Amino acid sequence: FVSGFYLTECQLILGRYRLYNTIKGAGTYLVLPTLKTDIERNYESNYRDFKINEHNEAIATGNKERPTRDDRPNIDAESHQMTLDFIKRFEDEEVLRKYRVYAHHEENDSKDAHQKYQEEKLAWNFKNMLRENEPIPIDSNDDFREAIKISYKEFEKRKTIAAIETAYEDYLFRIENKMSFERDEEEIDQAKDWIRRTKEYLIEARVFAGCPADLDMF
Repeated sequence: FVSGFYLTECQLILGRYRLYNTIKGAGTYLVLPTLKTDIERNYESNYRDFKINEHNEAIATGNKERPTRDDRPNIDAESHQMTLDFIKRFEDEEVLRKYRVYAHHEENDSKDAHQKYQEEKLAWNFKNMLRENEPIPIDSNDDFREAIKISYKEFEKRKTIAAIETAYEDYLFRIENKMSFERDEEEIDQAKDWIRRTKEYLIEARVFAGCPADLDMF
């Protein structure tokens, strides 16, 4: 949550990368060839194929139980006809009547889906603008809906820039005064565990390819 509006985790991560690359001048690294990544993927792909073949051989020799496929039919939740057939077979007339009413209304709603989306987006922008305790300039536009959308996007940009500047000032202040940063220990532990498992798998793949048990790709 940043200054009155929500950002998804993906938006925050991508924004953080862009900010870091801009400050550090690391954006040019993105145009370099992905040699190390290509080598890692080759190791992992060969090792994965080996493990799959090993698994299949164990099943063929009887050392592992062959998984049984569930051939029972499933119901596609998006298919009204399949749901209708299921209700006809297993439910009573009252449930069938209610479902037919529901399906009729949903069919009519889907015809106006685009219009509903536009209305919800407009209401969302307008509601968030009302929540802000400060004036928000409205851009000139022939369509008032576009004017509200554009104006709120510009407002979000300004607030994001201000939030980043505040966060950077706090970052410098903490460093200067030797203060610790907020840490999510659970998230850090999960990241460390993922890194450990990834390294272990990659080293196993390298050993399988006849390489030393390390991460020296070159």
